[in-house]
Amino acid sequence: MDNKKVYLSPADLAERWGIKASTISTNASRNRRLLPRFKKLGGRIRFDLQDVEAFEELQTVDVHSEQENPVLTGVMPVR
Repeated sequence: MDNKKVYLSPADLAERWGIKASTISTNASRNRRLLPRFKKLGGRIRFDLQDVEAFEELQTVDVHSEQENPVLTGVMPVR
């Protein structure tokens, strides 16, 4: 069984997400919360594919959720 980790470069991640590689690089230094966790290996940014997939899953919005959206219904929950 081969447990080798797969790492993506900023260019790989940008291609995966359909954005510019410079956006990934800028976010890595200025807006880290917009990116999955990353490592600096040999001074280069690398994203573990498992972290990327987990990050993408967390960003998924289920527009077909059975729960009513309080913004759309105008009914806000009581706190």
